[in-house]
Amino acid sequence: NRSQIIGPTIESAINQTYTNCEILVIDDGSTDDTKEVVGEYMEKWFGRIRYFRKENAGIASTLNEGIRRMNGTWFKWLSSDDVLWPTAVEELLGVARREENRAFVYSHYFIIDDRGQFVGALLEPSYRGMDFVAALWDHHIGNGSSALIHRSVFDGVGTFDTRLGFGEDYEFWLRCAVVREIIPRLCPRFLLNYRVHPRQLTGNVRTRSLRNNELIRKMVKDRYL
Repeated sequence: NRSQIIGPTIESAINQTYTNCEILVIDDGSTDDTKEVVGEYMEKWFGRIRYFRKENAGIASTLNEGIRRMNGTWFKWLSSDDVLWPTAVEELLGVARREENRAFVYSHYFIIDDRGQFVGALLEPSYRGMDFVAALWDHHIGNGSSALIHRSVFDGVGTFDTRLGFGEDYEFWLRCAVVREIIPRLCPRFLLNYRVHPRQLTGNVRTRSLRNNELIRKMVKDRYL
């Protein structure tokens, strides 16, 4: 139900300087006029956008549907309320191609409010090897919408866990690092506007997230270590 703000998100995907991209819109059972809004963009940029609607089942299920539908080599997650900078895909790919590990790249990001106004910035850390695993075990690193992931990663570790309902990105990051020793590389550039909403900033959500991360760490440890 993001028809009011999904326009800039779609436009930021269309306006990438790296043009060899397919744009998939996965609608997780919206009940507003999201389909009609996306349809206007599909008509304007005929052939550039593919739209798929599914029953509401959460973020992990929606991401997995996009992975299942993709034809490309790289998967670029973009949440429906976030906005990519024009050079995002080009710069992320550039780092992936220069690095020995070409599986997973992430970037810094700006933070915007529900009106699209700048409210902050987050400089992501850069780690190598077990330093990343140790840091990730302590707290979540990276933003899903800033990540670029090679499809071979999903072949190796599987897709997002639909049983969690919360923190599916953190569990996936941990699984990549622990099971396959896949260490994401940082692209030291600001390539995303990450939108925060008042409801995301409540103490209740923060507490839930911390508790959920503890459960995820225990689950990964019990399954894989």
